[in-house]
Amino acid sequence: MLPKNIYTRILFLPVLMVGLVSAIGSISAVNAKLTQPNPSLNDSANQAEQNPVPTTAPTAAIESVDFSAPSQRTLQKKAGFSADGRYFLYLESWRDLGAGIPKSALQMVDVAKNTCVEAGCVETQYGEVDAGLSLEVAEKNLLKQTQILRKNLQLEAPTTGTSLPITQRSRTPNGTETATVNLGTGKPAMQIRLQQNATVSSMFGGTAPKDQASLQMQVNYGAKTRAIGLSQDGAVGFSIREVVRSPNGKNIVVLLTSTQRAFEGTLGKTLVQGFEL
Repeated sequence: MLPKNIYTRILFLPVLMVGLVSAIGSISAVNAKLTQPNPSLNDSANQAEQNPVPTTAPTAAIESVDFSAPSQRTLQKKAGFSADGRYFLYLESWRDLGAGIPKSALQMVDVAKNTCVEAGCVETQYGEVDAGLSLEVAEKNLLKQTQILRKNLQLEAPTTGTSLPITQRSRTPNGTETATVNLGTGKPAMQIRLQQNATVSSMFGGTAPKDQASLQMQVNYGAKTRAIGLSQDGAVGFSIREVVRSPNGKNIVVLLTSTQRAFEGTLGKTLVQGFEL
């Protein structure tokens, strides 16, 4: 988007016109970009021990945005496991509240490693000139781009897992969230504890160069414990949304809502985290 209040002189008009043509060409490009892979469980556990997330997030970060209730949420368009339960696919779409640009994001995650498969996490990069396009166009763009990869991972027609009931949930003022999940009759309950910390950019009254949130998620079930830690640029907080078990019963996916600032209000996107039972 061009900055407001650009004052030019007649002498610089030719230069400005050349710059405008170049900028419009760049904005209308429709290339999907690869997101940063999520850390593996083993790496995350070690990182969490070395750099634990503070139990108290900065007041400015917590009070500036209600990250547990974003004003807008993405639309889930496709989600499920591969036939062997090894991989999980999540496709979501939304429309930018400012310019109305259609957006779509696709995540293909190796559940046991808790990381995006190579070239498996992509997002459309439309510009303002593409605001008239439908969300379906954005989704088809990503599905076409990843067609071969999805076929190789048996994710062309992902299998729906079992959404596990969250029987108890609590959240403290500092953003720590605890959820108890029912794994079924005769099985011990699973407890997920999510701690987080956030820094706020100077644009919104903080001191950081950009919004950033980090989390440490500890999962306990029976005698087993899993630890996941990561940070995400642009996020202001996380919340546990859904826990899904693979059809073969061997893998678990936790869908987190990652809240980010939007042109108007906040947007709740999806962050896929997984592990083996």
